[in-house]
Amino acid sequence: MNKAFRAKFRKFIIRILDARFVFFALLFHIILLILFGGHVIYEAIEATGYIETEGQLFSRGPAAPPPPPSPTQQAVAEVRKEASQTVRPSEAITAPIVVNRPNADFSIRVPDQKTIDTHLTDKTDTTLSDAISKAEVARVQEIRKTVNQWQVQGGRGSNAGHTVKAKFICYIGKYAQGDWFCNSGEIFQGRFIGNCIANLMLQSKRWTQGRIEPDLKPQPIALSSDELLRVRPPFIFLTGHKNFTFTNEEVDKLREYLLVGGCIWADNSLPGRRSRFDVAFRREMKRVLPDREFEVVPTHHPIFNSFYKLNDVPTGMNFYREPLEMVRIGDEIAVIYSLNAYSDLWQTGFNEKNQVDTSSIRDPDTGVVRDFLGPHWGNPLYFRNVNEDSVRNAYRLGINILVHLLIRFQDKITFAPG
Repeated sequence: MNKAFRAKFRKFIIRILDARFVFFALLFHIILLILFGGHVIYEAIEATGYIETEGQLFSRGPAAPPPPPSPTQQAVAEVRKEASQTVRPSEAITAPIVVNRPNADFSIRVPDQKTIDTHLTDKTDTTLSDAISKAEVARVQEIRKTVNQWQVQGGRGSNAGHTVKAKFICYIGKYAQGDWFCNSGEIFQGRFIGNCIANLMLQSKRWTQGRIEPDLKPQPIALSSDELLRVRPPFIFLTGHKNFTFTNEEVDKLREYLLVGGCIWADNSLPGRRSRFDVAFRREMKRVLPDREFEVVPTHHPIFNSFYKLNDVPTGMNFYREPLEMVRIGDEIAVIYSLNAYSDLWQTGFNEKNQVDTSSIRDPDTGVVRDFLGPHWGNPLYFRNVNEDSVRNAYRLGINILVHLLIRFQDKITFAPG
């Protein structure tokens, strides 16, 4: 048995010796272990404590005491102690703010508010208030000049929208880029065909029994022209389908116009959010009024009850029903914006019986025929929700917006000084 075991062991050793690389690697590691096995390569770090909780705070257990302070640190401590003893009683720090945590005695002290000198603050506040008051009075005086251009009478009290009278010229904003002229239709045999703003102004005159008397020939006005501040209309109507960018002159003139009481009335002719016009219009309004933001017009806003009683915005082109949005200066609307392509619906005209105008005009010389139904009527494949009810409701909202823009400053200019 021993002979058999020795024979197997000898055979195993011979195989290891034959595997030279394994043999020498094993021999090398044995030598390293013998030579360096007793040396310390790095020392273990002794734990100085363990993390323990006190209420909601975490603190470390007791550690080794700190080294004694140096002479310099002792001198600094003496100076601080001496300074703390020389504080006058009136400057004492007496109002603690305590953090209420279980088992945590933690507080921060702040100066007593009674020691603050209020004379300088009162004087500064008074000066600033006077400056703001003067600026507001000056702005109201400019707004009064603007409203005078509209020949507004009445328009005050609980029934203001039904008592107001006004006579003004309406303008379509002509900007340098984009298709500002879309929904303007054409003039055929001396009549506007498919002009959205002309149709809206015509219905405003009819449905207010002539109390609101706009010029029924809307005129384009360049947004960069000085005429904008000379005529000061109650609004500039903007619409379009495309992307556009205002020039610097247009931005400056529009800002001046809005500050003296004007208004930008815009309708997205490509309905819905994130359309080309919607993105461009929001971007450019941020250039005109960089410190203002768009906000939703709530349904309890006076605009929904200025002439017709509306519970909400009507459904627009292709059944879009996004809320009205506005940008305000002070408490008054400076920008009013609809995203539902109401201007597309206004291209359909109504007749004197308050029904869709199905009549047409024929040119005897050329045989060309034009009707007043507008380009979107009768084409449900591309333009949906174009019917008599939707057009009528769109007109009603447009008249409410117009009436509100005409009377929104009446109380301010009536009771303001100057």
